[in-house]
Amino acid sequence: MPGIVRPMGERFTDPDEIIEGHPDRVTVGYVQSRCRVVEPGVVLMREMPHSTLESFRVAMDTVVGLGKPFKRFAIVNDLTEANNRPTGEYHAEIVKAATTLGVHWAIVIRGNIVVRTISRFIMGRVMREGAKAGITWSLHEGVDAAITAARAAVQRAGGP
Repeated sequence: MPGIVRPMGERFTDPDEIIEGHPDRVTVGYVQSRCRVVEPGVVLMREMPHSTLESFRVAMDTVVGLGKPFKRFAIVNDLTEANNRPTGEYHAEIVKAATTLGVHWAIVIRGNIVVRTISRFIMGRVMREGAKAGITWSLHEGVDAAITAARAAVQRAGGP
């Protein structure tokens, strides 16, 4: 049974639900398992291959839930496995999330030149919009460096 497309921020509660439109027939639980709190105020989200608008919404819903116990949190978005270009509504949803969630986004981009180029393009717009909301951004070649930057950003913002 296919999943239901929901707007960002609506809770995904059934871990066995199949994500609508994903070519690999992944479940909500699988996407949720790719997100975790690495330390107070720092949430890691690992993008997956062939991500879709719906899988991104599940990830953002999960990140919001994981960040909720903290007054301030930063997101480490690991794009290492990402391999597709978000277009249309998916691109708009990325911009919306990146300009409304957390105090900082630390992006891990390495390897795939297409993903690096697309990430930098998206970041140009996001940085302009995010600055208005007080959200900062940084690019990193590894998760450890991104976590360090996220930790520092949360501390500058007043702590988790």
